[in-house]
Amino acid sequence: MDQLTLIICTYQRPEPILRLLKSVCAQTQLPQEILIIDGSPDNETSAVIENFSLSNKLNGLRYTHVDPQDRGLTRQRNIGIQQARGDILAFLDDDTILDKNYFFELLACFSRHPGAVGVGGLIINEAQWLPVEQSKPNLSKFRWNNWERRDDLRWRLRKILRLDSPLSPGWMPPFGHGRPSSYPPDGNDYPVEFIIGASFAWKQVIFTKIQFSNYFEGYGLYEDLDFSIQASKLGEIYLCTRAQLEHHHAPGGRPNQFKYGKMVERNGWYVWRKRWPSPSMINRVKYWLISGLLAALRLFDFRNAGPIEAVGRLVGAISVAFDSPIKK
Repeated sequence: MDQLTLIICTYQRPEPILRLLKSVCAQTQLPQEILIIDGSPDNETSAVIENFSLSNKLNGLRYTHVDPQDRGLTRQRNIGIQQARGDILAFLDDDTILDKNYFFELLACFSRHPGAVGVGGLIINEAQWLPVEQSKPNLSKFRWNNWERRDDLRWRLRKILRLDSPLSPGWMPPFGHGRPSSYPPDGNDYPVEFIIGASFAWKQVIFTKIQFSNYFEGYGLYEDLDFSIQASKLGEIYLCTRAQLEHHHAPGGRPNQFKYGKMVERNGWYVWRKRWPSPSMINRVKYWLISGLLAALRLFDFRNAGPIEAVGRLVGAISVAFDSPIKK
């Protein structure tokens, strides 16, 4: 049986990581080692980890505090990879909570697909899938097989403007902006091109060929797409709908709305052009039309500091023209 290493990178989130570790302890199949890579500038997280480890006697738990120059999601992940001894390395965001069979189902998916290099879990609290009712398809719903989920305003507008993705979830069209790798909880494994960094696992062998890019500084954002697309060239990737968890998006450790908006544009463009280096003119136009639409929607979201993010998106889009993220 494959040995499993769990790597959790964290930054100033002591309470969320405690909840996650409690759900890890409740697993029907435990990882052989758990590596916590902490970039926090204080000792609150280390104190929480030490107390938890002593009270639960969790075998294989190792804590590493990184220096300031090594902070950032991709850098911390690469440090964890260097320390890991497992055949399969599972990564979780520190603000997730696992179903009790999460690791069992993750490993079972690898067994079902010998050619798989990566497997992602299904986040069940962000989209409510329901069995299809006896009604015609409409703009407000996205259907997959005999299931459907409600589309938010951005996806409804994209349908009206014929800017919807023609591909299955988890695949990036030539104009970018694909649907996230989310599928109904139907027990199936779905082949995808990318999986979400909050919940994915990889065979250790691929890290001899690729690592997480240090282009994505600090918070990261889209670093999971970048890595997944590279890994998809080395083998199959699946979304396992039986490996379920919740993602609660803790506010701690996040950039401000302006920086976030700028990162959305620069990082999104970077991943798109690495996947599609020479898109056609129509696909370039579609990419920027969708980017503009998403920025406009944020501009009018006054309840969630949307205008600040929209300005960040505008600055990020302009900066791409004068300071390309991909250097020739």
